[in-house]
Amino acid sequence: KPLLVGRNPLDITGILETIRPYAGHGRQGGGYTAIDICLHDINGKVFGVPVWRLLGDKKMDRVRLYADTTGTSDPKKYAERMLARKKLGFTFFKMDITYNFINVKPGNVDMYGSPTQKGLEYAGELIAAVKDAIGWETPLATDTSSLRVRTVKDAIRVCQAWEKYELAFIEDLFGTMGFTRWQDYKEVRAATSSKILTGEDGFGLKEAFKPLIDNRAVDLIHPDPGTAGGCLETKRIADYAHEQNIPTVLHMAGSPVATFAAAHAACTMRNFVAMEVHAIDFLKWWEELVTGVPKPIVDKGFITVPDAPGLGLELNEEVVKQHLREPGYFEPTPEYDKVRFVGRGTGGPWPHYNVDGVWVNERTSDY
Repeated sequence: KPLLVGRNPLDITGILETIRPYAGHGRQGGGYTAIDICLHDINGKVFGVPVWRLLGDKKMDRVRLYADTTGTSDPKKYAERMLARKKLGFTFFKMDITYNFINVKPGNVDMYGSPTQKGLEYAGELIAAVKDAIGWETPLATDTSSLRVRTVKDAIRVCQAWEKYELAFIEDLFGTMGFTRWQDYKEVRAATSSKILTGEDGFGLKEAFKPLIDNRAVDLIHPDPGTAGGCLETKRIADYAHEQNIPTVLHMAGSPVATFAAAHAACTMRNFVAMEVHAIDFLKWWEELVTGVPKPIVDKGFITVPDAPGLGLELNEEVVKQHLREPGYFEPTPEYDKVRFVGRGTGGPWPHYNVDGVWVNERTSDY
């Protein structure tokens, strides 16, 4: 708070550089991202332009969405659920393949919970059922973040077993935080024709995505604008990947505000594929959280990018207040009025007690 209050909100990069040391992977990038989205919305409204214009040129008026949905261990039910999504107009799909979905028959997983060959064949039944329902020509991806793949050899077995399904991509073989294992991903990629993807829990181009891209460890990258750093950082990630001819798919399972912020960034990307959407499984009030945009927000598998200033939307405060997870709506935060820490937020010894028991919070000649 002390690093933000009183600053000029038009200084987007200056403010973001100030708070960047306190961001991190996983959901630790959320605060940084929220500030990024806020600053872009303010700047767009001040200058009378949409957020996408602040990021570059619009490459598309509508952003393609890929439908994720609730999963099941029953091939027939899985197929029915995905077919229902197709009837809504979606043209790109993803299904979860998890430990729980395949551990329904003896011998499907080993003593560590990793899928056996028999388990992979059962997973193949799930995949084949869905592809039969939506059409083999329709892009279908799998999320394996909960499949309990442990080793490179396990990951290679998974990818090779599913090559015949020609999946759009196989996501998060080593879990959502496994993006740091770029060496392992590179080895897996070299051993299979299946396309692999990761990145939803990564923050920042240099912190998370540059190693994956520079080493061509994956076929596609998968940043979540709500974690990766917001509009500007996600655009940087996609632009850098494009220079290596690596397409960008966006992970997204957030509010309408986060979804539209991601759409603004997506429409400026040169090698964009699709953006995830979970809204079709959310409660009906999801799209009522905002006003100023056409409804339904998700229309036949696409989202229209606003041309109005800023994000092109406003919070419907009454609806937001009806669905607060915790009591309080933008309550005062006097406890954060004073600087409570300085220095590196993602590691390092600051602040700390020195050898004399003295509390130090900055580098001095005696620390």
